[in-house]
Order: sequence, then C-alpha cells, then structure tokens
Amino acid sequence: TSCTGSWTACAPRPRSLTCEQPSWLTAFCPHATNNSPRWNGDCRENWLDWRRQWTGKRSTPSRPGTTSNALRRLPSTTPTTYYQALSARRHIQAATALARWLRDRGTSLADATQHDIDAWLTGTYYLRYVASTFVSWAVAHRRAQTIAIPRTSGDGPMPVIGHDRRWALVRRLLHDADLPAATRVAGLLLLLYAQSVSRTARLRLDQVTRTDDTVYLALGPVPTTLPGPLPQLVLDLADARRFYARRDMDADRIDQMEKLGMVWSHFDVAWEEGLSAARGWAAEAGHLLAPLDATHQGYRVGIWLKNARAAARKAAENEQRRAEGLPVESSAGALSEERREQLEGIDPSWCPAWPVEWQRAFHLVRLHLEAGRELATKPGGVVHQGEDLGQWVRSVRLGWVKLTTVQQWMCEQVLGIEPAAEDEKPPPRRTQADKWAMDYAVAKQFYEREGNLRVPRKHIERTVGEDQEEQELRLGAWIGNQRSRAATLAPERVKQLSAIGMRWA
Repeated sequence: TSCTGSWTACAPRPRSLTCEQPSWLTAFCPHATNNSPRWNGDCRENWLDWRRQWTGKRSTPSRPGTTSNALRRLPSTTPTTYYQALSARRHIQAATALARWLRDRGTSLADATQHDIDAWLTGTYYLRYVASTFVSWAVAHRRAQTIAIPRTSGDGPMPVIGHDRRWALVRRLLHDADLPAATRVAGLLLLLYAQSVSRTARLRLDQVTRTDDTVYLALGPVPTTLPGPLPQLVLDLADARRFYARRDMDADRIDQMEKLGMVWSHFDVAWEEGLSAARGWAAEAGHLLAPLDATHQGYRVGIWLKNARAAARKAAENEQRRAEGLPVESSAGALSEERREQLEGIDPSWCPAWPVEWQRAFHLVRLHLEAGRELATKPGGVVHQGEDLGQWVRSVRLGWVKLTTVQQWMCEQVLGIEPAAEDEKPPPRRTQADKWAMDYAVAKQFYEREGNLRVPRKHIERTVGEDQEEQELRLGAWIGNQRSRAATLAPERVKQLSAIGMRWA
C-alpha cells in the first residue's frame, strides 16, 4: 500500500472497518458516516497526530530517525514498508476492538472510565495493550476522559526477583493475616504459578474443586493441585463468597471478613463510590439532574447518572414485558429495586420519562419562583447553573403541543406557564412543497404575460407576496433546474410545467 496523504496511508482500506466502526472512525474524522466517509485535511491531521504519538515514543536507538522518516513518509507517495503497514494495522485493529468492546458494554470512548479500561485489560484479546496509543491520543484530543493503559517499558527487561526474595514474599502472603484474602491469593498465584493479575481476576468459583483432602484449581486444561497452606486460603476465599452470595454467613463473620479487607463485589464497590459522589453533588446543586459533564471531587457524576438511568429504564422495560406475559431476554445491566430507591431518596425526579435537561430547567424555574422572584420570559434575563430560564420558558410556551399531558400540567399548575397565543407564535416555516408552489406561481405569471416559458437564464421575475411585499425570483435559473431534474420530478409537477409551455429539451 502506498501513502496517499489520507489516514489510510499506512494500512489497507477495509470497507468493513468503515461500516462496522463509524463511532471509532469519527474520532479521526467527525464528518465520516456509514455510507460516505469524507476524508479531508482535518482527518489526515488527526491521523498524523495519532501516528506521531506511537512512532515518537518507541524506545529504539533510531527513534529520532524513525519519527522523522515515518511522519515525512505518511503524506507522500513513497510506498510503505511491510513492517510499517503491519504496525499500523495492529494499532487500528486494537483501537477497533476496544471501540467494539465498549459498545457491547453499553458505553463509548467518550464515557469510558478507568474502571472500564481495567476491565478491558483483564480480557483475553491479544492486542489489548496495543490500544494504549489510541487511548492516549483520545485523551490528548479531549475525546475521552482521563484514562490510560499502562505501557510496557522499552528500557530493557524488567529485573528478575531473586529466589530468596520470592520465597520471602510467599511466606509473608501465607502467614500475614492483616493482608486482604484476595490479595494474598492473587500474590501467591503470581509467585508460584506465574499467573498474571488479569488472568487471576477472571477466575470463577467453579474453577475451584475439592476431592477428599486435595484442592484443585483450573488454571488451564488440566486442573492444578494446590500445595501446602494455599488450598485453605483459596477455599476460605471461595467459600466466603459462596456463603455471602447465598446469605448463609452470619453478621459477625461478615464483619470479620470486611475488617480483613474482603471485597465481596467490585461492582458493589463501584456503585457505592458513584452513589457517594452523587450525594455530594446533589447536596451542592439541590437536585440530582446533573449534566453529562458534572463532576464531584473528580468523579464523573454526570456520566455515572446517565448509566444509572439507562439501567433503570431497562429494569422498567423488563417489568413491562413481564406484566404483558412476554419473555425477558436478560436482566443483566438492569437497576435493582434497592439501588433505585437509594437514588430516589436523594431526588425523586432523578430519572424522568422525558429529557433530563427539561426536568433540570423545570426544577430551577421552580426554585426561582419559590425564592419570590418573577417568572423569566425573555432569553438572557436569568441564567442559573448554566441554564437560561427565560429561553426555556419561551420554548415551553411555543412548543406546548409537543409536551406530554403530565408536562403541560406541571407547567400550568406548578409554574403558572400558559401556552403562547397565536399572535405570539412565529410564522410557520415554509415546506419545500410550499416553496415549489410559490415558484411555480411566479413561472405561471411569466407565461400569462409573455405567452411562453422561454426565460433567459439570468432573468429575475418580481412578484408581490401574501404579505404585500415585493419578492424576487431568479426564474431563469429555476426553470433550468427543473429541466435538468426532469427525470426525478413528480409526474404531477411535470404535468403542471408542461401546461404552461415548459420545454424539456
């Protein structure tokens, strides 16, 4: 493949990539669509910036030359070498796989958190760490939050832990009861079996089996026999999770395990962190209708609430299907009743049936009125928490018919807002059909005056509109356009134009 100046200069141009991953491609080219990607100068510059990161950070003796030559070669017509194309292809594949994985997880690159990235790294995809370049590019260009994939060091091999040091760590993990049980087991699997942290994080309870006095752990196709004190640690950890999940563990035992640092569910911990941040944000703002960019002490409350609302809507859809006697495909990702009540305890209106932006503005207008102030009716008069209250009131009055019955009742009874009168409404926008009919009337006026429709190309026809104002139409150009579009014009329009002397050839 030869470089042609576009972002595809160093890799083939598979159509499947443009069709299946428009969300990723638009990170390089915001104008790209599924059917017609438009690669312009901005697209190329975005791609060059991205390439500059991974070519500029390769720890090799020839890094300066590699950086300069590679970047100079990109917009040129010099053929790309095999290894350059292979490297670019690997980075594209990794970025595409990450975008697809985030989509399947119910989020996107812009909304992804470090928790999502850590979960991605525990997967089995062989290029998952290669996506670090794409993630760094996205963060640098503000297309993602502050997330990162750790890079492997290019300064040579990591120092090897000596024999004595390794066994000293093993002894500490076996006998130091102050360390969390999960940390002890993960460390021992790393030191004794060279199991990576990501591999250990994917272990399931059904991979631990026991027969008589022997405990097996399925680390591969053939279960491994666990030696020494390690089996008891693994069994204690596995049994604790089983008993806790079945609610067979008494409160004292739960308290003891938690004091030792036991984490029953990482998803529960993440929920509690988000809930705590949501409480803090609501205490400052007075509501839980946070915009997407809202944060509290660095935590992305707006994104967290967006995901919680999506989970609540999925739970409501499942309940609706059950009520109708329809099968429920999956309850995964649905918000539990307990968690929904936790959020309703902070703000009962946290998940409205209409857009959150509308509910937030409604709440702020209500607070404005409760403070003894007058209802804002003009845009720009009152702005609170970034919301133009006058603009919102105006849009509500003009778009009254688009509101639901509940929204109309809320505006009338709570805020005292009434729909706009007819004389307050702006004139309706003309449709394309209305505009064509008006242009046809001008052409007919010319025909009735001249007796033909042979209009010079630059002729301008003047007419008086319904508002008694004189209007001008480039009639010659309009006639030419209709003639060139004869094959696609509606039959009734062709008939109308033919009736006033239209020449189609």
